[in-house]
Amino acid sequence: MRSMYRNEPFGSENTRLRLPNIGKVTKKIEDIGSRWPALGHLYSTYLYTDVVDCEVELAGLKPGSSILHIGCGSLPFTALALAEKGYAVTGVDNDPASIAAARRFTEYHKPGADITFIEDDGASVDPSRYDAIWVSLNVAPKEEVLKNLLAGMREGGAIIYRNPREKRSSELYEQILPETFGEEYHHRRIPTDRVKEAVCMRRAPFPEEIPEGSSHISLENLGTDRPARIRHIPDYSLIPPLGLRPGKEVIIHCRHPMGGPIVLSVEGRRVALAREFARRIFVTEAEVTDGWISRKAVAGRA
Repeated sequence: MRSMYRNEPFGSENTRLRLPNIGKVTKKIEDIGSRWPALGHLYSTYLYTDVVDCEVELAGLKPGSSILHIGCGSLPFTALALAEKGYAVTGVDNDPASIAAARRFTEYHKPGADITFIEDDGASVDPSRYDAIWVSLNVAPKEEVLKNLLAGMREGGAIIYRNPREKRSSELYEQILPETFGEEYHHRRIPTDRVKEAVCMRRAPFPEEIPEGSSHISLENLGTDRPARIRHIPDYSLIPPLGLRPGKEVIIHCRHPMGGPIVLSVEGRRVALAREFARRIFVTEAEVTDGWISRKAVAGRA
């Protein structure tokens, strides 16, 4: 089974210099720490306690959230730190020896902790059952893993991944900028120590990104015949089948009286939406363009 760690070439095509495999070095240290639990605890406490605290605050997790940790390794202190905060954690690694070591370390250090360890690959694991997903710094290929997680994450979920902060560190670890994945995803970044930063990504805006009077307005308050693009939908199973998803363009045609449903088109498909849902869907008004006028004309004939 291929390792979750890899060594990246750097420099020009002519030099093809190759750095020491920092992932393998880290994995070796963690393997030693898992065999000597007291040493592993000191190592992990020094490196991860403050980092995890910052990440939890960044993600804004609710009590009792379920968390998937990709790349837990043989010294699963991130998973332990999250479990100690009351979260239900599933640790994933594609190295069976690391999974076995992680179970032994957890039984020694925190028996009874709400942690499950499974052997799987971050590029194919199903993230839809979890409220948040942590991705370790050494996970690779990181971009492929993040694409899989973003595609399958549940509405309202969050992905927290670790990036190198400086150019020198990015030569050792794979650096993935959140802007790579497009405007559909909202993100925040904060430094967690001298080497790393934490990145949090969500499909929906962060709660404070939708203050009263902001550019994001509810679908209920959107003007008739105004183009808009959906930025956030609530976690209701009845909404996605209507075609209402973040990034989709919508046009409101009319509102039924006496609090009746709102009639709108989503990319040419006309639907009726209850106002209790419309007031929880947030949109950004779009610019009127020739293309939009053409789509509106088509929607009006539907």
